[in-house]
Amino acid sequence: MERQPILLTQPPPDYVRIGSSLGEAVPAVLALYPVLRNERLLAVVELAACRPIVDREQDLLDKVLPILATNLEILERRSRTARLLERSQEQATELERQQSALLATEAWYRVIIESAPDGILHSAAGTIIRANQRIAESLGYAPLELIGQPFALLHTSTDNQAAFQAAMMPPLQHGEIATAEWVFRRKDGSPFQASVSARALKS
Repeated sequence: MERQPILLTQPPPDYVRIGSSLGEAVPAVLALYPVLRNERLLAVVELAACRPIVDREQDLLDKVLPILATNLEILERRSRTARLLERSQEQATELERQQSALLATEAWYRVIIESAPDGILHSAAGTIIRANQRIAESLGYAPLELIGQPFALLHTSTDNQAAFQAAMMPPLQHGEIATAEWVFRRKDGSPFQASVSARALKS
């Protein structure tokens, strides 16, 4: 807490012991040294000695501890970078998995739409984003011609999109379906009457 070395002389015999393959002994001195880098505590070095630490040994410690602090900081940065890289790889793998699932769902959705016996058209915010071959042929368009076009392109009324939807269908909650008869406009301008079922989806 104080960022200062702590020196304990003559610690109790049962406090800590110095051990090696040749035996063990009670230390005469315990020294705790903070390992600091820019006033940030990175570690604490604990030394036990059988005799007091002399000036030459203290000078060596004073030179070694800053080097140790620098190496610890480098190791900490490398470890943090490795964790970030691992997390990024995990996120990339998860994103790839989600994209694969989305593409599979999209492919399945397209198969269902294209194989449907009825014309299917999907619009969002007043823009056509999907149309199958059946509805396109009924209106005199190629399917790709309708993609990106305003839904108002198919109106026989000059009202705006909101007025058209209000007249055609009541407001729908997610999953609700409503059916109505409506007259659309083909590509050549001729009217096309159809029974329309609309289903609201989550945005």
